[in-house]
Amino acid sequence: RIKPTKPLHKLKIEERKKVLKNCFFINDTFMDKSKPILIIDDIVTTGATLKECVKALRNKGFKKVYAITLASTEKSF
Repeated sequence: RIKPTKPLHKLKIEERKKVLKNCFFINDTFMDKSKPILIIDDIVTTGATLKECVKALRNKGFKKVYAITLASTEKSF
């Protein structure tokens, strides 16, 4: 995360998207883009954080990006 964000848990989905837009940076200097990437998140509420992470990775040329979460809320996706 390259910019600080306020806590997301009380924000509505549109607010989350706005806060998270372009807030992740991928330092891919020593990464093999042909290998899959696994994102691990503790809880998914709206999916906005995961979507922004995936977008940042795809913009750097990573083709296979997977995600796993430990929990989700009733509002997920």
